[in-house]
Amino acid sequence: MGLGLLASCWRPLALLAVMAALIAYRGVLVGERDRAQAKAAQLQAAVSQLSSANQAMQDSVARQNAAVAQLSRQAAAARAAESARENVAAAQVSMAAKQAIAQAQALTRAQIKDGCAAAIAWGDAQGPELGQW
Repeated sequence: MGLGLLASCWRPLALLAVMAALIAYRGVLVGERDRAQAKAAQLQAAVSQLSSANQAMQDSVARQNAAVAQLSRQAAAARAAESARENVAAAQVSMAAKQAIAQAQALTRAQIKDGCAAAIAWGDAQGPELGQW
C-alpha cells in the first residue's frame, strides 16, 4: 500500500519538490541580489569619496602650478633687473675708466717747468682737478 500510494501520488510529490527547489533557488537569488546591491552602494560611496579626493588633488595641483608660475615670473623679473643693474654698472665703470684715462693722458701731456717752485705752482693751478682723485 505504501508503494501504491507513492505510485499514485508521484505527480503531486514531484510538483511539491520542484516548488520547494524553486523557492530555495529564489531565496538564494534574493540573497545574492541583496549582497550585490549592498556592494554596489558601497562601491558608489567609494567612487564618490575618491572623486572628491581627486578634485581636491586637482585643486592642490592647480594652486601649486600657479605658485610655480608666479615664482618663475618673479625670477625672470629679478634676472631682468639684475641684468639692467649690471649694464648700468658696466657703463658707469667704462665712463669712469675713460675719464681716468683722459686725466692720466692730460697729466702726461702737462708742461711742468723745471724746479720745485714751478711744480708747486702747477699743482696749485690744478688743485680742484687733482683733489677729485
